[in-house]
Amino acid sequence: MTGTRYTRLPQLHPPLPNRPIAAFRVGCFRSFSFSYTTNYLDLTGVTYAAIGMARGLGFDDSVFGVGSGAFFLSYVALQIPADSMPAG
Repeated sequence: MTGTRYTRLPQLHPPLPNRPIAAFRVGCFRSFSFSYTTNYLDLTGVTYAAIGMARGLGFDDSVFGVGSGAFFLSYVALQIPADSMPAG
């Protein structure tokens, strides 16, 4: 077995420091895609609700805009403290 030379195999994966960055990018892409899809579905739901409210309750566009703006601000105001509270 003398004189046997081992050849180096070609590298199939990028070096280790690039793997966590790639995993982070994939995770961000999945998170943003899910968030965008959820936001779109929520937006279309609010649009269909606006059509029903305009007919049933007699709301015009400005009243609906103020109502949905108030809903958004209250959601943000209550969600931020809820995210900062420790789970326990």
